[in-house]
Amino acid sequence: MSPRTILMLGRPGSGKSTQFELLKQALPSAHFLSFGTLVRAFMQQDHEAGRRARALLEAGKMLPKFLSTAVWAPYLFAHLLPDQDLVIEGAPRQPFEAESLDSFLEFYGREEVIVINLEVPAEVAIARLVERGNAEGRADDAALESITSRQTWYEEETVPVIEGMRAAARYRVLDIDGTQTIEDIARAITRAVTSSGAP
Repeated sequence: MSPRTILMLGRPGSGKSTQFELLKQALPSAHFLSFGTLVRAFMQQDHEAGRRARALLEAGKMLPKFLSTAVWAPYLFAHLLPDQDLVIEGAPRQPFEAESLDSFLEFYGREEVIVINLEVPAEVAIARLVERGNAEGRADDAALESITSRQTWYEEETVPVIEGMRAAARYRVLDIDGTQTIEDIARAITRAVTSSGAP
């Protein structure tokens, strides 16, 4: 059986990161890549590109299109084993990222791609992010205006990516109710990725 690629997607506040960590228990031999964690680590590096990327985000601006692929592609070249399942959290988020990832998957002969789409209403996600910002002091969750803007950005940029995947033969999109308990969501995802049918 060819190695699987699993994409964990959903709006900010949908619980992607939590479920990404829990899935490690079900797929202990898979390689796990958190897109956000990788980019944040890149921005903390003491070089010009890292400083420029950090300044853009601090100013509330988007990172340049080339940067996402420039960060994750070399990482996967160095760390992904040929027959290893791959789990990616938080990407692709925009059409150009989806195009780059699809090209990567084709290059590596990865034909089975499962997309876990955590579905959560915007108002629920916003409430979760406000709570997280207060509890953890995360800068990206500090202001309601920023949180709301990210929700709008997700609907404009990422939702079309997910819908495009529904129409593509390589991808199998599985919608998971993200308003369930953390444990119920984890069970639904585990069933989805360990069986051939829908959860």
